[in-house]
Amino acid sequence: MSRVICVGDVHLKPVIFDKVDKILASEQADFAVFLGDLVDDWGEEFNPSLCQRTLERAIKFYEDHPETLFCTGNHDFGYLHTSYGPLESGHSKIVESVATPLLEKLPQQIMHIVDGVIFTHAGLTEEWVERQKLLVGYNMNDYGPFEKPDLERLVNYAAPDELWQENSPIWARPQQTEYEMYPAKLQVVGHTPVKTITFEHGVLSVDTHSTYRNGAPFGDRSFAIVDTKKGTWE
Repeated sequence: MSRVICVGDVHLKPVIFDKVDKILASEQADFAVFLGDLVDDWGEEFNPSLCQRTLERAIKFYEDHPETLFCTGNHDFGYLHTSYGPLESGHSKIVESVATPLLEKLPQQIMHIVDGVIFTHAGLTEEWVERQKLLVGYNMNDYGPFEKPDLERLVNYAAPDELWQENSPIWARPQQTEYEMYPAKLQVVGHTPVKTITFEHGVLSVDTHSTYRNGAPFGDRSFAIVDTKKGTWE
């Protein structure tokens, strides 16, 4: 299994899971990676029922496709760590009682690595990784960049305050800022809306489903399929 359909920010659009279901059924991809921000959208702070429908659909999708990977987005993070929620635009205390227990049923991680391809919500920066190594006093110099257990442990168990930094894997915007990205065969990210799937500086940006404030599509709603063995995409 090496062909993965990469899904950018869902933001309360349960129909996306139906579309990905069809792509998997057509055998164009082997499994799916959702890159975070399942929750929150413009003007939906008082619509817990939409949040419930979306997350229940996500859970059903995972039950049908247990090989699915989920990355935590900054909006998801605000419901999983509720003290950060009020700091996030679109976060809703009304939705919180619905979102938090349902998100906890999904096996989310900050980062997944598959065959040397890094999947995060926003992008893994070199500066942020180096800071985490210093904070924990952990010497990774004896390991290669794709020593999965060590890098994944460093990222996925980072302190919440560290994950809330602007260059963290839930907040970085390599499309808009000249970050030095952590070396990888390929990095795949959502978070920053794009008109169409773009590839720059080793980063594949796939958040094509986000909308403007009035609900109009920002992107072309396309999906990327990545071959993790080859490090290529289409």
